Order: sequence, then structure tokens, then C-alpha cells
Amino acid sequence: MTKIESKTASAAVKDILLSDPDGLHEMIRAVMQEVLEAEMDDGGGDHRAHADLLLPAAPASQASQEHQHA
Repeated sequence: MTKIESKTASAAVKDILLSDPDGLHEMIRAVMQEVLEAEMDDGGGDHRAHADLLLPAAPASQASQEHQHA
């Protein structure tokens, strides 16, 4: 009879993370991007409220200057 080896889910995840440490970061980034795009495509609410989440954060001094001009 053939012996079937199985890994627990946590062991499988650990193996994946050890083989590609940046993989989790990329996966989370892609999921967050999809969530934000889905919220923006939802059609309800102000799309500008979430637009800043898709862009890199501006330095605090630049952000306060832009806010003062608005």
C-alpha cells in the first residue's frame, strides 16, 4: 500500500513563505488593490475618498500645503 504524506495547512504555508519571502507581501498588495478597486467600482459614495489609498502617501509637509490651498 502506498503511504500518502500530508502536510498541515500551517506547514504548507510556512514552506511557501520560506521559499518566497516576498510572496506574501505581493499577495497582500494584490488583494488590497482588488478590494480598493472593487469599492471604487461599486458606484456608491464618493470615489475621491478612496483614491488616495491607491497612491503612495505624500510627505506630511506637502499634504498640509495642498490641504491649505483647497
